[in-house]
Amino acid sequence: MLVAFLGAIGIIITQTYWVRKAYQLQEKEFELKTNLALRNVASNIAELKHIQLPIYSPVEQISPDFYIIQINVQVEKEVLAHFLQASFTRQNITTNFWYGLYDCMSDTVQYAAYINMQGNVIDDIPSASFKKLKKLNYHFAVYFPNRKHFLSQQLSVWIVSTIVLIFILILLTYLLFIILKQKRLSEIQKDFVNNMTFSKGMKGSKRKQKRSGKQAEASSDEENEATLTRLTTQPSVLQGPDRLKDY
Repeated sequence: MLVAFLGAIGIIITQTYWVRKAYQLQEKEFELKTNLALRNVASNIAELKHIQLPIYSPVEQISPDFYIIQINVQVEKEVLAHFLQASFTRQNITTNFWYGLYDCMSDTVQYAAYINMQGNVIDDIPSASFKKLKKLNYHFAVYFPNRKHFLSQQLSVWIVSTIVLIFILILLTYLLFIILKQKRLSEIQKDFVNNMTFSKGMKGSKRKQKRSGKQAEASSDEENEATLTRLTTQPSVLQGPDRLKDY
């Protein structure tokens, strides 16, 4: 029972470890695809505005769900939204996001908007705060408020299989516990029946011994009586009264 329990715990820990590893791989893949998509957006804007991008990568990741992109030029809200949606779709990034453009001339966030990539109705749009960064040029920011949920959806098969596995292991452990309990009860019942049978056998043996003893005593008395009768009827005894008196 203990070995089976420890084995089930080991399987659950191993499965959880691999799910965690798979989630980490999904995080890295998401970061790579997002960086590639945002670099493509910056290249599209540079080509549209006929400007030269910096030699270094224009994409900077501030946090796992927040990115800023240097473009060194002002861009219209609709144009930026179009490039972002098209580039994310090519990379199969379908989670919703916020984007905003920082205007270096006024030192403010010029505009910000929420893009619904999934096309469903959203009752509660998550909020976003675009803090001003110490950047001298125009740049836009992208924020993914539902990144963790999106990554979890990519691992739905792993998560469902883990839940099913845990349920099966719990069920098997419970069934094993029931089987062992029934086996123990069966052994107790068997021992009880054996004890009762042995006790009855002992009582029967004692009764039999008593009956045999009584039968032996009765047989001995009968033999003595028969012997006495035979002796007293012999002529030699009858002719000697003194001997008859002895008997």
